[in-house]
Amino acid sequence: MVINMPRGFTDYEKEVITRKLRDAARSYLTQYGIRKTTVEELAGKADIAKGSFYQFYESKEQLFLDVIFLFHDQIQQNLLDKIEKIRQTLTPGKLTDLIFSLFHEVESSFMYPLLQSGELAQLIRMLPDESVKTHTEQDDLNMRLLLDMFPEIRQEKLEVFSAALRGIFFTIFYKRELGEEIFPAALRTMIHGIVLQIFAEEDND
Repeated sequence: MVINMPRGFTDYEKEVITRKLRDAARSYLTQYGIRKTTVEELAGKADIAKGSFYQFYESKEQLFLDVIFLFHDQIQQNLLDKIEKIRQTLTPGKLTDLIFSLFHEVESSFMYPLLQSGELAQLIRMLPDESVKTHTEQDDLNMRLLLDMFPEIRQEKLEVFSAALRGIFFTIFYKRELGEEIFPAALRTMIHGIVLQIFAEEDND
C-alpha cells in the first residue's frame, strides 16, 4: 500500500500558505465561527491537502488563536501609534477616547461574534497555562510602552492597570446582561476611571 505523505514546502511557500490560512481563518470566523469550520475547509482555501495543514498548525484551534492574537496585537499597536502622535498634549479625556475607540474596533471585527457566542471564552480556556502567561506578559509589555509616558509609575502598578484593562475587555462577554443601550457609556466610565488613576499615580509620585 502506498502512503501519500505531506510534501515539504520552501520557505517562500510556507510564508504564502501561512498567510492564506490566516486569511481563511478570519473569513470563516466571521461567517461560521470556530465549531462549524473544518480543517478541510481551511486547507482548501490555502490550496493544500488536509494532511499538509498539520505542518503549519497542530489544530484548527491553534490557527484561530494565532489569528486572534495577531489581531489583538495589531489593534494595541494602532492604539500606541495614535497616542504617540498626541503624546505632548495627552489628557485623561483624550486617552480615554483612544482606548474606548479600541473597543469599537473589536465590535466591528470578526472577534465580536466570537465574544457574543461564547466561543472565544471557550477557546481561551483551552489554552495551556504557559500560553496564557506568555500572552499576559505581551499585554504587560504593551502597557509598559503606553506608561512610558508616565515614567514615575511603579512596576507593580503597571501590572494592575494592565490587568484592569483586560478585565474591562472581558465585560464585552456580558454586554447583553449589562444592558446593550447603556453599555457604551458604562464602558467609557470604567476606562476613564482607570485612566484617571494612571494620571493620578504620576502626580502623586
